Amino acid sequence: MVYSEFSENFTTRYRMAKSPDGPWLVPDRDSIDGRAFYASKTAERDGRRFFFGWIASKEGNSDGGPWQWAGTMSVLEARQNPDGTLAFGFADELVDSFWDEVAVTFDGGLPARLDVPDGYTATVSREDLPSQFYARAVLDISPGTTECGLLLRSSADGDSSYVLRLEPKRGRLVFDRWPRALTGEAQWHVSGDVPFEIELERPCSLPPGEHTLEVIVDGDLLVASWTGRWPSAPGSTTCRQAGSASLPAKDPPPSHTSKYANAPTTEYPPASSVQTKEKTAMKNLIRAAAVAAATALALTACGGGSSTDPSNVSPTGEIKPREISWLLSRPADGAVINIMKKLADDYAKDHPGFELNLITTPDRPSYIQKLETLAAANKLPELFDTDATPFAQQLAKQGKMVDAEKLLKTLDVYDDYRPGALDYQRFDDGSLYMIPFQFELEFIWYNKALLEKAGVAVPKSLDDIPAMCTALREAGITPIAIDGQDQWPLERYIAYQPFREAGPDFVTKLKKGEAKFSDPAGQKTVNWMAELGKAKCFQEGFSAQGYSDAQNQFTSGQAAMYNIGTWELSSLATDKLDPAVRDDIDFFTLPTTAGSVTAANEFVSPSGIGMAVNSKTYDPLVSDFLKFALEKYPAEYAATGALSPTTDVETAVPANATPLYRKALDQAKDLGSKQAMPWDTQLDPTTNGRLQQELVLLVQGNITPEQFTSTMDNTIAQNAPKFFK
Repeated sequence: MVYSEFSENFTTRYRMAKSPDGPWLVPDRDSIDGRAFYASKTAERDGRRFFFGWIASKEGNSDGGPWQWAGTMSVLEARQNPDGTLAFGFADELVDSFWDEVAVTFDGGLPARLDVPDGYTATVSREDLPSQFYARAVLDISPGTTECGLLLRSSADGDSSYVLRLEPKRGRLVFDRWPRALTGEAQWHVSGDVPFEIELERPCSLPPGEHTLEVIVDGDLLVASWTGRWPSAPGSTTCRQAGSASLPAKDPPPSHTSKYANAPTTEYPPASSVQTKEKTAMKNLIRAAAVAAATALALTACGGGSSTDPSNVSPTGEIKPREISWLLSRPADGAVINIMKKLADDYAKDHPGFELNLITTPDRPSYIQKLETLAAANKLPELFDTDATPFAQQLAKQGKMVDAEKLLKTLDVYDDYRPGALDYQRFDDGSLYMIPFQFELEFIWYNKALLEKAGVAVPKSLDDIPAMCTALREAGITPIAIDGQDQWPLERYIAYQPFREAGPDFVTKLKKGEAKFSDPAGQKTVNWMAELGKAKCFQEGFSAQGYSDAQNQFTSGQAAMYNIGTWELSSLATDKLDPAVRDDIDFFTLPTTAGSVTAANEFVSPSGIGMAVNSKTYDPLVSDFLKFALEKYPAEYAATGALSPTTDVETAVPANATPLYRKALDQAKDLGSKQAMPWDTQLDPTTNGRLQQELVLLVQGNITPEQFTSTMDNTIAQNAPKFFK
């Protein structure tokens, strides 16, 4: 039972019982946290228990101000000790979400030994830490130690700081600051009778030996967690005592360029248990320091990695059937999932006990969130979907993904794949860590009757499209139907002009900050997008309309053009299409431009989101199942009427197909060597999100091309270095 009280203390407490009827027991340490973590509620997720409370604000945003009602949400994870009591600390996903290491150096290096039997000493880092960081200090407390801990936002000499202090003789962790408040000029006016922030005191057992103090600072907030040893898994029964505290500073951290970890928003638990609260009156340097009477200290920032060799594609040993999981972002009733279910069932007939658990999240933003959460916690399943994004490349560099090129070659199927299908999955350095299950071609479908009504022809150049839209509008026809809600369809358009003007290298350079929107190719596409908006190329209110809305507008004869791929052949090139428009539908490939450096047979030809193999869980069973499935999959997939990612099978044309179906499939036989990569798979997540927002504003006329250019070039300059080093 969990409850909050305010009659005696503003504290959240818990009680224990084996039955709702009792008896209810009071643990020795029955509070969830101190005064700063209040009104906590609890929720369960996947067998884990989380407590959600607030870090209360302080009046006037000052250290001496009284506590206020409500504040910033904070999350602690509870873990049950063998005796049934609870211990609280950071969720592992939160800690693992800090990606980049921050250099922290001390005079004399680390580990450092601070030994002052009858005095005080401190060692202060040379660096100013960023406003948001995670730090972990391992303190080896010697017998007889009176105090040890960490200084935060310290002066260079350590005399002025906030203090997280462990007091072994008193069995507690406290939060303090020095100098304390002054009520006058005399010596006795120092608030020495207030030894620390009393309401934040947390009891803990501190016998001699190693103890770990974890700290997360985010702006003016601090959460600290202490443990007697470093736990290895979420299910650990190690006691972890946590303390949450508001950390208002009189002055904000300085502007600096230190690299620090972004804590991305995740599905569960929330990615940050402390959140920045903007203040207007803060400038103090943030410094980290160790302070002790007798202690050895090690301070590290969080990193990632794997002990598994991603190039070991031929694991040896016995094949032991079990359930394996595949995290997917594909339609639940789509061909890929249905075929893999069938193949898994076939494999299980000869391997009793084997099962393929398909974890499906078709919504791409939600899927990416889940993927990043599991990756940060080192809990990725055996198989998982991902595009060749900067995030995926980080996983590959950390050794978390099996080398797919070596794997396919070992399975003797590599040469069966279309070069374009594999190239789409490659990272910039040419490495391959994802396996394609599709191969698609993207066309601009059009209604011949509507073009004829407006007196326009299929555009020969991308530059012809704005004028074409104007003519269609004048004829009372919506020029282009687009899915604006999902954002990626509009993002396709901004990729077209640079691909024709500068080739596929433009986005490769742009995402790294080596090219800019202010460059000629960038300016051409920015201005072209603005022209599309002025010509009202897209349907009214396009930003609020979804995938089915756009398709319905085109298939019902309301819109003249529709940009979509061959995954919609069954809707656009079979007798499912409305007879009223069926004979008027055709398609053309991406138009070129004057001086185009790419050919007419080079356009967007994606192989869809790829499947990665988790190197940590790759064993003889996973290897054997993949060999079985990848050998049989192409024929099964081609039988559904879809283009296989391999060339060793022939796609079956449905009996109800129109001539367009075969025409579309034949395009795959005449492709150039270059392909236009979707930008949402190339840019870092922050830049991509901002681009999608700014594109809508640009096309709607809410911002100018100059404003768009400035915003996006600045966004890339700020974020590219974090992903492309």
